[in-house]
Parts: sequence; structure tokens; C-alpha cells
Amino acid sequence: MTELKNTDPKVSFNTILDLVQADFGLGNKDVGLSLDDKELALLKSAYNKQFKGHKKVNADADYLTKTKTKSMGETAAYILNEKAGINWGSGNHSGTPIPVRVIGKGQEEFSEYFDNTDLPKKS
Repeated sequence: MTELKNTDPKVSFNTILDLVQADFGLGNKDVGLSLDDKELALLKSAYNKQFKGHKKVNADADYLTKTKTKSMGETAAYILNEKAGINWGSGNHSGTPIPVRVIGKGQEEFSEYFDNTDLPKKS
């Protein structure tokens, strides 16, 4: 979305909705993912923040904030999760393994998978 904003800063909300449908399936009545008025309002709010406001959207930082208005991607993912009945326990993480890359002295300690709670134990 940031790339789109940079190349087409006056992109319309309807164009964004088309992208949300293509990327998330949201708005596609044929697969049961119609958007109701509340969901459209959430997307419109995110659109206004990301494309009409002067504030830069940082999807990583916005993901961790407790504010109602998120980036377009975060808002679409939230709506899709609600429709699918998925609840991420804390709302701040998904539990997905994250790769850690290390270059330099001791890099061999990071050559295989290990639990994230073991990271501080590496020397």
C-alpha cells in the first residue's frame, strides 16, 4: 500500500476495495465474504488514514498499537480473521516462527531451529 500511495497518491477508495478483494477475498459475495456497513467503515477509516491523511502508516508499528485505526492491510486482516472466527490470543502476535539470521562470531549457534525463548540463552 505504501508503494501504491507513492505511485498514485490520489488512488480512490474503490480501487483500494478492488485490491482488498483480490488480495483478501473481502467483498466477494460468491465466497461468502461480503462486507457490511461496519466493515466498510473500518476500511474507509484505514483508507483515510493511509491515503488522505498526512501521517505515514507504519504497518509494523500500527500492528502493535491499541488504536482503532490501523493500516489497510491490518484492517483487512482483522476483518477476515473476524469472519473466519480466528482470534489471536493477545492481539499482538501470531506465534509464527520468525527466522533469525546472524553473521559473525558465534553464527554457528544459530544454524538450526530453536524456540524463541531459547534466544537469550545463546552466548
